[in-house]
Amino acid sequence: MLLLKLTLVILILEIGERTMCSKSGSTSSAQENEDVSNPLPPGTYINVPDEKGCSYKQILDYSEGEALMGNYLVLTCTKSCPPGQKRNVVDGNKCTATLKLLTNGTVDVTVGSCAGGSCIPDSPPHSRIITLLEEGAEEEEEEEAEGEEKAEGEDEEEEE
Repeated sequence: MLLLKLTLVILILEIGERTMCSKSGSTSSAQENEDVSNPLPPGTYINVPDEKGCSYKQILDYSEGEALMGNYLVLTCTKSCPPGQKRNVVDGNKCTATLKLLTNGTVDVTVGSCAGGSCIPDSPPHSRIITLLEEGAEEEEEEEAEGEEKAEGEDEEEEE
């Protein structure tokens, strides 16, 4: 009888250990497929590849009425990689600690910094509304700025 109880305990422990291992395995695959939970519409973020075949997504840190300065926020501090690889975005990169999709192509973002694959919110928290740029919007704005510069140059020539 004692041998039967001992066998039962060992069996229960073994099943419990396997269950815990399978849960931790599914967690890592959920982290690898993080982009599935990305609430942003396609074309509003930039996919940045690296030399190892991994990539990460970022958005342009742009608020309405401000000039495009080339500041970017990383959406997640872990990169999407081929199976068997795991890489993090460089520590210290600015990232989105929280991101809430609003109306009219804007998002409410709490800014943080990447550290060890996680986005740590800035202290004190820094939240702001960012206008999402659609594909080609940056190019259109550059073309408009060039057109204005040409028009100003023509006006100066006419004055002479």
